[in-house]
Amino acid sequence: MKYSVVIIEDEEWLLKGIEKSFNWDKYNFYVKKTFSNAVDFLKYIDEHSVDVVFTDIKMPNMDGLELISKVKLEMQKENVYFVIISAFDSYEYMRKAINLGVVDYLKKPIDRNETDALLEKIYDLVSNNKNSEKHVIDNKDFQDLIYYINTHYMEKLTLNELSKQYYFNSNYLCLLFKKHLNTSFSNYIFEIRMEKAKELLLDYRYSVSDVAQKVGYSEYSYFNRSFKKYFGITPSAFKNAAKKNSKAKVDINEQDL
Repeated sequence: MKYSVVIIEDEEWLLKGIEKSFNWDKYNFYVKKTFSNAVDFLKYIDEHSVDVVFTDIKMPNMDGLELISKVKLEMQKENVYFVIISAFDSYEYMRKAINLGVVDYLKKPIDRNETDALLEKIYDLVSNNKNSEKHVIDNKDFQDLIYYINTHYMEKLTLNELSKQYYFNSNYLCLLFKKHLNTSFSNYIFEIRMEKAKELLLDYRYSVSDVAQKVGYSEYSYFNRSFKKYFGITPSAFKNAAKKNSKAKVDINEQDL
């Protein structure tokens, strides 16, 4: 699997230079996001998972050391790894960085001869840490992916496309579905569509054809076969039975009156 990197640098030309200075893909990293200030990054990391952060020290509103302190100490995100990239060769900055557990302190301009060794070191740190957390869940990105499927089940979803979107190896993603949900990728989507179809069929406003479209089936016959396979009854028969049951309840209530 690939690990996410965020770069924080207030000078756009330097930010692009940092991004191009590292052979990210070679060491299974990818640049997930870039920011021009620490404040915006703090809002982002509060809701998103990040593995590694490359940050400048001198930035408007909040410097890099204060940022690291907030993430690691106040937000208690101890498993985020930081690398400082700065033009300031200050002993005091370096001392504070070491105390905050920074992985490395790179001096601008970046020496490209050092970048591969740094990424290799970071990869070892992140991968070892991830392996120790397997008993909880392999990656927050998997949770994000499940949420995406739950809210986009009516769209055409493929294993390959979602693997690329969330930076998973497709075979590894299949293992995650089996491990955490005890089902396959395709069956998970199938079950969500069927349960949603059942719910919509109880709504008198929608025809069977309408429901088929709403849960991602363009062909009525295919939807019909799928629904019967899952519930043992055709969608039309299910809708008619639901109508009769509803009418019977109304008749009973009227007799009580």
